Order: sequence, then structure tokens, then C-alpha cells
Amino acid sequence: MKLNSLIIKNFRGYRDIEIPFNENLNLIIGRNDVGKSTILDALEIFFNNDKVKMEVSDLNIDAIKEGETEITIGATFILEGNETVVIDSTAETNLKDEFLLNKNGLLEIHRTYSAGGKSITASGVKNWIIAHHPINFIEKPLISLKLKDLVKLYEKDYEEINDGEKPLKNSKPPIRKAIYRIANIGEFDTASLLIDKIGEDSKSSKETWDSIEKYLPIYNLFQVDRPNRDSDKDVQDPLKAITKSVIDEIKGDLEPIKKKIEDAIEKLGEATIEKLKETNEEIATGLKSVVENRPWESLFNFQLEDERGIALNKRGSGVRRLILLSYFQAEAERKRSSTRQMIYAIEEPETAQHPDFQLKILNTLKSISAKENSKVIITTHTPEFAKTVDSKQICYLEKIGHNPTLISDEDIKIKKVIDTLGILPYFGKLVLCVEGEFDREFFLNLSNNEDFRNIICFNTENIKIIPQGGSNLERAAERNYLDNSNVIEYHLYDKDTDGKYQESIDKVKQRKNHSDGCLTNFRELENYIHPSLYETHFEIKFTEAEIGNWSEIDVPNIVTQRTAKFGIPETRNNQNNGFKEAEKRVKSIANKNLVKSMTKDLFEDINAFEEVSDWFKKLRQLNNN
Repeated sequence: MKLNSLIIKNFRGYRDIEIPFNENLNLIIGRNDVGKSTILDALEIFFNNDKVKMEVSDLNIDAIKEGETEITIGATFILEGNETVVIDSTAETNLKDEFLLNKNGLLEIHRTYSAGGKSITASGVKNWIIAHHPINFIEKPLISLKLKDLVKLYEKDYEEINDGEKPLKNSKPPIRKAIYRIANIGEFDTASLLIDKIGEDSKSSKETWDSIEKYLPIYNLFQVDRPNRDSDKDVQDPLKAITKSVIDEIKGDLEPIKKKIEDAIEKLGEATIEKLKETNEEIATGLKSVVENRPWESLFNFQLEDERGIALNKRGSGVRRLILLSYFQAEAERKRSSTRQMIYAIEEPETAQHPDFQLKILNTLKSISAKENSKVIITTHTPEFAKTVDSKQICYLEKIGHNPTLISDEDIKIKKVIDTLGILPYFGKLVLCVEGEFDREFFLNLSNNEDFRNIICFNTENIKIIPQGGSNLERAAERNYLDNSNVIEYHLYDKDTDGKYQESIDKVKQRKNHSDGCLTNFRELENYIHPSLYETHFEIKFTEAEIGNWSEIDVPNIVTQRTAKFGIPETRNNQNNGFKEAEKRVKSIANKNLVKSMTKDLFEDINAFEEVSDWFKKLRQLNNN
């Protein structure tokens, strides 16, 4: 299971909100006291309810005024294909077949807390599955019926009209499946199914929850307002999380040992009781052996000290936090092969760090988030963290009245983040606007070519190159700034095969500040690199027909199909993600490396030198204006 979103109702400042999460890296941004830390705390309560308890004081004030006493922390999860649950004591089934997924095909779990009394008791905490359920089974969900009741229902209403295979009557899943197949289930509605009511009894209900819980992500919270000593709970938790992952892998080996110890203790306890009876039977009467198990991870502890014996808690706060953050990276490496998703929630990782280390920390966290089954959630106030990420990885919160509100509109969100963090780009008087990051790399390298640098030097004239595609926040900030400035723009886009960008070029030309643009004569910028450079680097050969039609062919596609380095089959499959990734690698190599070897002779050999020179001459003309 992979965390998809967090649902909060009546918890602290939040009345009712759903926070979506990006697959890997997530930045939570907003002004002070907007509720960023509350999101991390809500996740901690949901995933680690054995360590963190909900309190009555957490109930939202507006909810209290309106007579509401229930707090809800929920989450939605993307299911992996092989995840099954034990709903009955002996039978496995899957959530989809039992209609236990929400309308989006996600597992949605709500944990509710009754906060109307002096304290929240264990009986006041309930787990629910929110399902898109057949409407004629919502009042009495099949999943909550005991075996005898299921058999009775089946025999009464469905057995006679079931012309298919007769289900076994000693197992509930096939009976439910038969009923669902025969019954009219054309209409669906939202149903809240109490997990405690699923199963024959309290034992099987616990098995249902345990079966779901074993797939839930492992959540680790690193908070900012803490002394960062090596004996603190948060320092020990990374080791415990690592221990949990190791135990998950060798649980089959540990259980027999655990059982052997329990049996030995119980045997010794019973022998002690028998001896006690000989001395005082009254005291011994009613006694029994009860073995309590501590979590395996509680058996392990460690400290850090340098070669001089100086402990971590004697070092500076910045060093302490840097070392503790390193635990997360080490844990990610250890956890990489685990089947459970690891979530690393880190509050303001830039705190107490020199600016030089802030970007290093961000890059480290990015590398962790890129690992399989890893998700990183960060709260931050620094523009350095926000500038380099995709805007879709940013969750921006703003208080509207008393309620923290998620800003979902991309354009509004970008402007809010820019204003909040103070991301102000600096330009000269001219920018070159291209389609994407590969095109930006092409011109960065081409601008260092002596033949074109002599026409206009990008560095001397402070000409910036801004990709118009993608949603890197820094680029988005620059585009936003351009919309409100008098900076002159030169837009240069690929012709491709249909000239789809011509309308955009025409709009640029209509501006009154001398901005201009054009489409390339060749299909795309990769066609402006000589075929011999591709052949040498990728160890391939183009046909005479391809070289004769060089300006029009899909060069990256042909190279990707033909190269043996990527092991790509000859026939292209547009749904093949492996092919798309390989094609991106070809484009990256072409625009970052091969273009550096282009000379005037090579440009002239493909009849491109005059056109490329004209691009730089136009930039010089606009710059002079």
C-alpha cells in the first residue's frame, strides 16, 4: 500500500480537509501557525497510535461550538496488485472483490476518536473502511454477516437462481462472491463499515485489522522543536524502524523462538504456582501465568560519539541535526528492499543549517524519495528547498478565516509560494524561451560555441534561457515574473510535424515590447546535431534515406530503437515506459554532450549553419533594442 492522501476532520485547526500527496517528494509550505506541523502530527497519530495518543484538547474549537465531539484522522492508499486480507479466520480475500474500496478504487481508512468526555478511551477509538458499496447491501453489509447468516441468506434468496457453480458453504468469501454475482448491484453509494464488526468475533475482527495493518506504510517523524540528544525518542526511532524492517523479513524465524520462550516461562510459572499451593493454597488459587511481550525494537539502543569520545549531545545544534538527518538516509538504504512503503516526515530540515548545507540536505532527501517504496514529506520556510522541485510536489496552505485551506489551483499556488518565500528571479533585458529542459541544455552548450558566442555572448549580456514546459517552481516563478515585466522575450520552439506552436509564436509577436519568436526549420533541436556524432557515440548506423531526410526524421526515436546499449526492441511501443525513459536518455546525451562537438563544418554539412546563426543574430538585434 502507498499513501495517497490524508483526511482530517475536527482536529486542532482543521475542520475538514483532504491533503493529497505526491508519489515521492512532498513540500508543505505556508505561513507560521497555518497548520503545517499538524499534518505531520496527524500522520503520526494515524500510523503510530501506540506511541502517540489523541487528546480531548485536540478537538476543533468550531466543532465544539456546533456540538460535535468526534475527531477523524483518515488516509487513502493505492493498493499493490498482490495484497490480500484475512477477513475470515481461515480465508483470504481481496478488498476489491468485497467492494471495500472507495469510488476511486483506493483503500480509505478512517480512525475516529470520541472526544466528548474527560479523556479519549480505547473504546472511543474506532477504525472504519469507507467503501463504494452496493446500495442494496449497505444496511446489512455481507462482509459483516456471520457464516450461518450468509448461508441462510444465500439459500433463501439466491440458491435457486444460481445456475453457475455452487459455492462451498463452509467458507464466507465464495458465498459472498456468489451473492454479489447474482444480486442486482447496479447502484452504489458510500458506506462506512466498522472494521470491528467484520468477522465472526472480536478475534477474527482483530485478524482483519492486523491483515490490513501489515501492509500499511511505516511512518517516521522528525520534529524541529526538540533538543536533539542521542538519548531522545526521535533519535532512537530510526533504529527501531530499521529493526522493524529486519524483523518483518525474519519474522518466520523469530516466532518459534518467541513461542519457545513463552512456553518455558509459562511452564516455570505453573510450577511456581504448584509449589505455592503447598505453602498457601488460598493465595495460589486463581493465579495463572501471563506472558507480556515487549516490541523487539525496544531491545536495541545505541549512542554516537567521535574518536575523542565526545558524545553527539555535546556538538553544535546544526551538527546534531545534520547527523540525525543522516539516520534517515541510512535507514532508506536499509529499507530499500522492503515491500512496505517508508514515509519520512521531516519538519523544517533547514533549521540551524548553513545555506551551503541546506541544498545538500535537500538533495539527500530527494535521493531518499527516489528510492522504491519511499516517500518524503517536508515542512519548510526556505526558498532554496522550494525552487528546485516540481510545483505538483508542493502543498500550499493558507488560512481563510480560521480554517487552514489547501490551495489547489496551480497558478494561484505558484504565486502564493513565490510571495510567501520571497522567490524573486533576476533578469537582464532579454530572455530566450524554449520548450523544455533538454532545449535549455542545447542552447547553454551551443552559446559557448565560438562561432555563435562571437555574435552574442549569453554570459556577458545576461541572457537567461527559460523552459516553458515542466513545472519546476523556479522556472514557474520566472515565467510568472515575465508576465508582469517589460523583459523582451525570444521564443524558439520545435517545428515538430504539425507546427502546433505557431499560434503561440504569433501571440508573442503581437506584444508591444519587441518580443519575437519563430519555429525551427528542422523537426526538433536533436536534428541540428550531425548524424556522425550519434553514430560514433551510440555505435549505430543511419541509412542513406535517413541521412538524406535528416531534417524531418524523428532522430531520438530512431536512435533509441537502434541502439544496443539500452536493449530496446526494434518495434516501438508507446505504452512502454522503458522505451520512453531510454528516449529521454538519448535526448539528454544529445543536448548535454553531443552538441558540444558541433562545428561550423558539421552544421554546414546538414545545411543548418545559416539558420542557427540567424537565431543568434536575432537575439543580438533584440538585445540592442
